[in-house]
Amino acid sequence: MSGKALIIIAVVGIVAILGKWAMDSSTFGEMLIYTRDHIEVVTTEDDVITGAQIKKTTRTPKYGLGLLDQTFPFGALPMCGAWFFLGAFGFYQTRKNQKSS
Repeated sequence: MSGKALIIIAVVGIVAILGKWAMDSSTFGEMLIYTRDHIEVVTTEDDVITGAQIKKTTRTPKYGLGLLDQTFPFGALPMCGAWFFLGAFGFYQTRKNQKSS
């Protein structure tokens, strides 16, 4: 595989991973630092007897890619780092082929 193809694949991979992270962050409503597997939904209800408000928290399963994580796929930053090294290798191959020609 040529070096230019590796660079293109690496750029597409980095853009895709960062795009997925940005979409997941907007879905959760905050910037995701760590990967999440659920959304906490807080609902408030009025107690009929006492008149106080009761907050109930429920968890609904939903995956959100964070920047870092301890389990596979280890988050967006390590995956982007792997794509970056693939692109750097492609750049090295391209420079090596240009010097030898």
